[in-house]
Amino acid sequence: ALHQLLDSQFDEIVVDTAPMGHAIRLFQMPEHFARFLDVLEAAASRDVVLAQHFGGHAQREPALDRWSRMVEDVERALSVRGSKLVLVTTPEPFSLNEAARSATSFEANRVTEIVLNRTVSKKSKSMSCKARLDKTLAARRFLRQHLPKGKVFAAEEHGGPILGMTSLRRF
Repeated sequence: ALHQLLDSQFDEIVVDTAPMGHAIRLFQMPEHFARFLDVLEAAASRDVVLAQHFGGHAQREPALDRWSRMVEDVERALSVRGSKLVLVTTPEPFSLNEAARSATSFEANRVTEIVLNRTVSKKSKSMSCKARLDKTLAARRFLRQHLPKGKVFAAEEHGGPILGMTSLRRF
């Protein structure tokens, strides 16, 4: 599906994954496919050798070339030069720790942008809002300490889901 999107008219493709496991697997995917293709290549070359030895004829499977090009295209798209990795987290400690762990699993300096979701930036007399502001400030300190090269974009808490294009644009 990613390869099909690469051949589409879109300038950018956004792949939204769960933090740790899915994102890491996405970036490892081309390597796994390449290894699988190596196994298929070995089997195909064995068939050619056996056919030549016993007087038969075996052709190289055209799908192998097509799949190899697909893997190369996806690998290039997911490379540091071909893609941007943006972490999205919230001010909760579990989410922050997961984001920091995720970032260390990728190449150095791969994470250049971080979206800190559900933040509160205005002081309030409400104890709940004050606690949320304190969490937001603590999260910003955490991100500066653990992901110092990442530019942080704060996304304010809206109290509910953002529905529709108009709301999304306003957000």
